[in-house]
Amino acid sequence: MWILIGLVIVVAVFYLIRWKNAGVLERNKVPLDQAYLEFQAINEHYRSNLFKIQRLCTLAMHSASSPQPIRVFQTVKQQLIIDAYPKVDEETKHDYRYYKLDQQGKLIDSIYIKYEGYWPKFIDRFMVFSNERKAYYTTWPLDGDTTRHQFVSLNADFSWPKDKIDQKIRVVKKSGNYYFFSAFRDHGKDFRWMAFYEQQQWYMLWEKMPGYTQVADEDSGYRYRSDVFHTGTPDPVIPEDVRLIHFYPEEKMEYKHVIGGGTLPFSATNWRGKGFFSTDIAGRNFSFKVDQLVVEKEKSDGFKTRLYTLTEPGGAARIYEPAFYRSEHGFALYSGNWDELYIIKLQQ
Repeated sequence: MWILIGLVIVVAVFYLIRWKNAGVLERNKVPLDQAYLEFQAINEHYRSNLFKIQRLCTLAMHSASSPQPIRVFQTVKQQLIIDAYPKVDEETKHDYRYYKLDQQGKLIDSIYIKYEGYWPKFIDRFMVFSNERKAYYTTWPLDGDTTRHQFVSLNADFSWPKDKIDQKIRVVKKSGNYYFFSAFRDHGKDFRWMAFYEQQQWYMLWEKMPGYTQVADEDSGYRYRSDVFHTGTPDPVIPEDVRLIHFYPEEKMEYKHVIGGGTLPFSATNWRGKGFFSTDIAGRNFSFKVDQLVVEKEKSDGFKTRLYTLTEPGGAARIYEPAFYRSEHGFALYSGNWDELYIIKLQQ
């Protein structure tokens, strides 16, 4: 009986060791220097007398139609709005989800908008929704109010002469008020309307066009929004404002680089281990670690430091970019991948 139990244990240990070493070509037997034992990964479990970390959002899916799935832009009152791709299934892929941070980095509001055929634009204190024929606005960026206010249509019956339309467009552009254009074709006929804000009201000025009109970037409603940070288009080269102060190799293994775009994957062999980094936040040194890290340096590009993470031997390397947005008000946003966003603040 005891002999049988012993044999089972020996076999189990054998296969456990074999499984653990599958794909690993070599292991580092030199212990980690104690100077790096206190480094922590960036997540909500980070413990420090100086910094505190909060997870702001996590995405469920990525999509080619949304190459920058988390985007951050400035709005009124020195606030930041986070635009987070909400897709969890086919029914939600066109929806919208936003979070609002005040100037101190406090999460003060959020909103989920079901897609109803309208596309949102952020224009200062307004959130403008429009499709080809209709538009409305709310003041959610300013005060959190989601009450819908309809645009007033001008020349909806196309009775205005062209010189009157052109004159109104010139006056609106010269006034410096908010405006943008939209153009579309319907049953072989081409239309354009100009949205503009005047005397506490949004208007739509309609116009028939002799042919299809392409709206220039300088006349687009999206020009009022300027992103200050985004995820989804990472660069493996380490940013200049982040320092890799030590790399501790753990296992040597083979892995793949999957570039996409019709390019075949190619293999590489390197050490995977722990990376220890530092950067500056609010004038203070902030240190952190990254597990399962691969560091590459190639002679062909001047030995630039390129960073990847690798979950298993033989797997595909994932670009790791320690990207930070630093606010002048003393906090920072951080993302190392497309699907997560954290805020880092000084302890009060």
